[in-house]
Amino acid sequence: MPGHAENNHRQRDEAGRYRPERFDFLLVSDTHLGSKEQQITHLRAAYAEARSRNCQFAVHAGDLTEFDRMHNGSAYGCFRHGHDEVLDYVVDSYPRSGLTTYLISGNHDHSGYNYSGTNIVRHICEYRDDFTYLGMAEGVLQIFGKQIFIYHGRGGGTYSNRLLNAHKYALDLRLNPDMLIAGHLHQLCEMSKNGCKMVLAPCLQGQTLHFKESRLVPWIGWAIVHVTPTYTWCEAIQVDEIKEDYP
Repeated sequence: MPGHAENNHRQRDEAGRYRPERFDFLLVSDTHLGSKEQQITHLRAAYAEARSRNCQFAVHAGDLTEFDRMHNGSAYGCFRHGHDEVLDYVVDSYPRSGLTTYLISGNHDHSGYNYSGTNIVRHICEYRDDFTYLGMAEGVLQIFGKQIFIYHGRGGGTYSNRLLNAHKYALDLRLNPDMLIAGHLHQLCEMSKNGCKMVLAPCLQGQTLHFKESRLVPWIGWAIVHVTPTYTWCEAIQVDEIKEDYP
């Protein structure tokens, strides 16, 4: 308790809370809810596991939703259409576990913004008190004395280059993150540079037509991230695609 001698050695975080000796959080990304390839059963399993393992919070690294205007023909890959249908589906269907989820928006989320000027992820967060919106395409999470830079991006490239370029971008922004999380590529990759743990987050969407045409197989799953004062590591859980996992 505050004032007790056994707490004298413990540091406090930005909110004045004692920093834990270790904390764990759930990492998900690229859920593309509204897509016919969504993996909402696995998303629910990820949150159930995080809750059972006493994770303190969750991070979502962008592309929460799938919009039918992303590419020509995108509408045929969606089972929800337009801003209102997608918003209602995500608000009602995204798992409620008691964990706060910190989110950024990604390029698929922005496809609706490009047509209407409405940021659907920010709008969804207004209806979910367990969501905290961090920004468009990127965000910074300061928690328990650690700085986590979350970035989505767009385009292709190798996994390692995506992480290295994102790290350089963070430094250009005059950030010095303890951890960097990147979404978008639907693959898992881990690296470290100058004391920064970098993770390319796996996805929770199956193999789309675009992936088939590009001869790409998504890494479907999630990660439990373990953070101590001196070391951060990811425990990745890979799962098989569930076909037609939508209403």
